[in-house]
Amino acid sequence: MKNVFLPIVLLLVLSNHLYSQQMSESETVKYLQNTFDNYRISFYEKEESRSYYTLLNVQISYDNPKVTIISDCTFGSFSIRYKLEISFNINDVEFSVKGDELFIRCRSCIAYKKTGYDSQNTFISFFSLGLPEQLIATRLRNAFNHLKSMSGKVKSAPDPFDNPVSSSTPSTTKSTNASTQTRQTNNTSAVPNVVTYTNRQRGFSIDYPKGWEIVERQMQNIQGVAFLAPEVGANFRTNFNVIVSNRTESAEALFQMTQTQNKKNFVGYQLNEKKNVSINGISGIKHVASYKLDVYPVKGIQYTLKKSDNTVYVITFTVGDQFYQKEKNLIENIIIQSFKTL
Repeated sequence: MKNVFLPIVLLLVLSNHLYSQQMSESETVKYLQNTFDNYRISFYEKEESRSYYTLLNVQISYDNPKVTIISDCTFGSFSIRYKLEISFNINDVEFSVKGDELFIRCRSCIAYKKTGYDSQNTFISFFSLGLPEQLIATRLRNAFNHLKSMSGKVKSAPDPFDNPVSSSTPSTTKSTNASTQTRQTNNTSAVPNVVTYTNRQRGFSIDYPKGWEIVERQMQNIQGVAFLAPEVGANFRTNFNVIVSNRTESAEALFQMTQTQNKKNFVGYQLNEKKNVSINGISGIKHVASYKLDVYPVKGIQYTLKKSDNTVYVITFTVGDQFYQKEKNLIENIIIQSFKTL
């Protein structure tokens, strides 16, 4: 990967959890549009075929109950360009997730028009969208279902920003050599008992509160793991993630690169604090920023730590703005101070 900030942004999306029941139709469509804008998405026109189109310049519109998706696209690794236009009645389709794909099914009710090298205009019963993460596919599905619930044909829909893994069952993915060990904290306050997460493949351990959910992801030569607090109502979920990569740039240069990208990606992004830190012998930079994830105000607390062998650990906490002071002790004195390299 050329820049470190892309995987950081991808994992930060885990914290994008809003008051779904208060989201309007226009806000939901805007969320769908932002998803198409921010991620590389593949389009599969046949379930049994793995041939795909890469979507470019996607525009989504909604005229209750009709959804229209218009996009430029290229086929596989070829440079031939097409124009796709897909429309469907949202009440007549079913959305489901399999892995990192969103499946859209209907009984021959999806109007499908492809123009370009091989033009066709027909009706289809299936297409799927390939997303970078299962989490993103799940949220996209649930955002469509949220629109469906507002159309009046469905009584209710799940939160558009639900996590794909049950919060009661921690998830670990294959071949990361990761383990967990529960231990008691010596406190009588509201700070929870912690579990030590150890990833021997990437050479670090860190504590997280017992009962939090683990989501792991491997992206090329970058290992990421996120820890999510249990859900409370339809509210935002406090979380943090650790990303491990190998970089030749200094911690300061990586910080500046991340700042540039975050200013582009997050509404109202403002740097509140920056200072040099040393965590158990590893030097780096800590910064705190305020911004909005869609309409939800949050604090982002990020530690960029770099070893002499160019291994970089980026630890990012995302907390609802109103809970920052309450969670500060947990973040700074328990979780961060527990971070160690193996």
